[in-house]
Amino acid sequence: MSNDYQQQYTTNEYYNNYGGFHSTTSQRPNPQNPLYRPMNLEQIYWSQSNQLRGRLEDPKRLNSEKCIWVLVTAITNLIPIPLLFRKKVLLKRHLIFEACLTAFTLLCSFAYHFCDSMDFDDWASHSTLTYGLYIGEGKWHRLDNIGAILCFVVLLVHWTNYQNNSYAKLNKFIALFIVICCQEKDPWNMQYTIAPIVLQLIIMLLKWTYFDNWKTPTFNMYFVKRSIIWQSLAFLCFYKGLNEDTDPYRLFHGLWHMLAGIASVYHWQAIQSHREDLNNEVSTMKKDSLFV
Repeated sequence: MSNDYQQQYTTNEYYNNYGGFHSTTSQRPNPQNPLYRPMNLEQIYWSQSNQLRGRLEDPKRLNSEKCIWVLVTAITNLIPIPLLFRKKVLLKRHLIFEACLTAFTLLCSFAYHFCDSMDFDDWASHSTLTYGLYIGEGKWHRLDNIGAILCFVVLLVHWTNYQNNSYAKLNKFIALFIVICCQEKDPWNMQYTIAPIVLQLIIMLLKWTYFDNWKTPTFNMYFVKRSIIWQSLAFLCFYKGLNEDTDPYRLFHGLWHMLAGIASVYHWQAIQSHREDLNNEVSTMKKDSLFV
């Protein structure tokens, strides 16, 4: 083995073991492998001295930066909790699945953003409770995606306004299976993210037009207007937060969490569901809303 190849083998072994590819073996690297990355000794020294995670250009954050990231991206997931988990929003007899799903999504989002903010290396199944919150950043991120997509889907199921609760349950469980399969297929592919939402939107429109003879639910325009305004602002912040170079402390992403939570308060009150107990009807008076 030549000295050049031996050095390349050693450096690639270091990169594969510590550079984010989660290799558990020290096999000879294959130059034809797309994960193969030759490194020189200078790169190794620089990566070790900066304790990089996954990418050489991404050094570990300072402790002060970690605190800011935790506050902005993780804690903001918890702010909507007192707004959403109220009798007039999600704590209703026919919205048990939706309330549990929302709690699950907020927990996963908090865990993912906490791991990301603390700059934990993603050890996946080797993660501990104190380092990676038991399953690691990547798995929390995937669970967060599943929960977030399902939150939009079950909201559309709510707006579909089934008269028979069994049909609503069937719709939600089928949607759950579809979302899980899509995320297992390719969790970072936007097509597999949007497809379940578009499918449920089509189901909702078919229900309104074909099965209900063009009869839509009775929408409360007070809540509808505010849900559109808050959700539009949330989507704008989400878009602005995609570029970390212009938003290094993820302020826009934190705003996305808070504004989407506020919008959800109005989403779930936009219609009077057929499945809701009329004796506990949601009041639509302005005095019952927390916001303008």
